[in-house]
Amino acid sequence: MCDERASLYGLPVVPNRQINLQRVDPDLARTLFIRHALVLGEWEHRYRFAARNEHVLAEIEGLGARLRRDIAIDEHVLETAFDHRLPSNVVSARHFDRWWTRYRQSQPDALDLSIDELLKGFDIDGLDACPEQWPWDDRSFRVDYRFDPAAPDDGITIEIPLQVVSRVDPAPFAWLIPSFRRELVLELLRTLPRQARRLLMPIPEAASEILAELLPTEPPLLDQLVTAVQRRGIGVTARDFDSSALAPHLRPHFRVVDNGGGALAEDDDLEVLKRHFVEEARKLLDRGGHELEATGAITWVFDRIPRTISTEGLGQIVTSYPALVDEGETVGVRLFATTEEQADQMWLGTRRLLSLARPALGRVLRPLLTAEVKDAIVRSPYDGPQAWFEDCLVAALDQVMVECGGPAWNGKRYAELVDQMNRVLCDHVSTIARTAANLLEISAELTQRVAALDNDLLAAAVADIADQQSQLVYDGFIATIGFERLTDVERYLRGLLYRVERLPDTIAKDRDRMRSVRLVEAEHAALIDERGTTPELEELAWDLQELRMSVFAQPIGAARPVSVKRIRNALEQTRRG
Repeated sequence: MCDERASLYGLPVVPNRQINLQRVDPDLARTLFIRHALVLGEWEHRYRFAARNEHVLAEIEGLGARLRRDIAIDEHVLETAFDHRLPSNVVSARHFDRWWTRYRQSQPDALDLSIDELLKGFDIDGLDACPEQWPWDDRSFRVDYRFDPAAPDDGITIEIPLQVVSRVDPAPFAWLIPSFRRELVLELLRTLPRQARRLLMPIPEAASEILAELLPTEPPLLDQLVTAVQRRGIGVTARDFDSSALAPHLRPHFRVVDNGGGALAEDDDLEVLKRHFVEEARKLLDRGGHELEATGAITWVFDRIPRTISTEGLGQIVTSYPALVDEGETVGVRLFATTEEQADQMWLGTRRLLSLARPALGRVLRPLLTAEVKDAIVRSPYDGPQAWFEDCLVAALDQVMVECGGPAWNGKRYAELVDQMNRVLCDHVSTIARTAANLLEISAELTQRVAALDNDLLAAAVADIADQQSQLVYDGFIATIGFERLTDVERYLRGLLYRVERLPDTIAKDRDRMRSVRLVEAEHAALIDERGTTPELEELAWDLQELRMSVFAQPIGAARPVSVKRIRNALEQTRRG
């Protein structure tokens, strides 16, 4: 439509009247109709060819995402394509409806645009290196592409069905698709330390050479990169490559989908997704309970407790690990998510069950609580004799299980534990209590001697001694350290006493020794913060105590030769894996 103005002898007769534009300028009307109706879709009618053309344009956009190029179809290209297809007398929607109603009977695809027609002049070579499916086992996963550097899912997204996500290994996906691999290798080499990068100059040429040596079907990407770089005489490890510094499109993105292809969750880390769905499945199973779970037992009333149970939920096969649990005054059975949780809880649950069946120990305890021992307990971290004795009892029960090879998993094994406990528990409690009482007395003496050091020059050493003492004697240390280590603690406390005696005469030497020990202790603490507590790091904690004996209390001596260099080497080996 357009506005018409009519005048007579210069005077307006019709100031503003709407008429069809085709009456005035049919060529302009045709151009506007094609642009707004057929190209921009600004009309009420929705013919099938319009939906098919939208699909073709979406496919072209997808090709651009796969090739990581902006393949945009200009509006003028679309206008030209429709202009060639429409007869010249189609200048409005009404004309088009009348013409298309008859014409589509014989030519239903006359207005369907093709990819080849729209992409004339575009270079789309390289699609073979951008597959739409990722083969896995006897099936394949859909690969979705996005070209948007600002988006978190820029690059490739692998769609993994929920039913198989728990079985998928993320390592092969780190290689990405073939078209991305050269850029991936190039950017990984650029994350190396400056000295290594300098020896690889020029980096682009080195990336091309190294890429030709890699085998995407063989060991992990970083392992092969390390080997390839080391082959050039450059000492690097996998830790020297910083994958977190890569652009989003150089890291695979994962999307877990249901049976209908609907997205359930997505993340860059496949292991995070796997844990998420296993946890969700476990929650679902926990709400339903399991026939093995029990509560309120005061003796062994269970059948054999299996090491693992497999159940299905949310399409996942969930492996649970049953164990006895300490409920305070009773014992129950629960399912846990990891073998570590199972081992910890099984030990605590078995110990509680033994404690409920233990013999009376009053005759063992009374002779031990002398006035000196009571005084040492008062000055110790324990709340009183009862708390101290409970700690000794726990250590004794632990020793019973150690001697029998661990917790009970069936009734017969539990009966053997009870028999062993009835035979040796009194002796173990007596031995542990005497040793622990002696430790408390030594610790109390150490506290008294340290308090007498009021020289400001000794402040740092006094704080260091107090810190080491707090690592050795604390509320619960008897059971935590265990029967076998109590004699070591006695040596360490006597080593501290020796250090205190010599401290006023060796201030400078003590400061130097303390500095060297503190440095490796800080490395040990940093590694625990990074990795968490592991058996190797726990053993190194005892080595650090032996190091202190070697450095500060040489006449008393360490149980085994320990040096700063030896511990640093052990820390580096632990750090490497």
